[in-house]
Amino acid sequence: MSGYDVARMRTANLLGHSEEWTLPLIERLRTEVDPIERITRLFRYLPSHIATAVLDGDGKDLFESHRREITAVFLDLRGFTYFSDSVEPDC
Repeated sequence: MSGYDVARMRTANLLGHSEEWTLPLIERLRTEVDPIERITRLFRYLPSHIATAVLDGDGKDLFESHRREITAVFLDLRGFTYFSDSVEPDC
């Protein structure tokens, strides 16, 4: 048997076992790539400091409700809409 025939038989043997190797590899990719995709989505939809807090935190107090006293101020300045539409913003 020539070296070419031996190489061809080894290749055929490897190709016969490729499905045994491929299926676990595909499953491993699914379990490792999906979390990366979720993290990417998290950073796409949330400000980076919030996404980082979600990922770095232990998660215990992240979604607990917090009560704090706050002050909210609402202003309505007469003519401001007209003014802001007619003036160029300063950088």
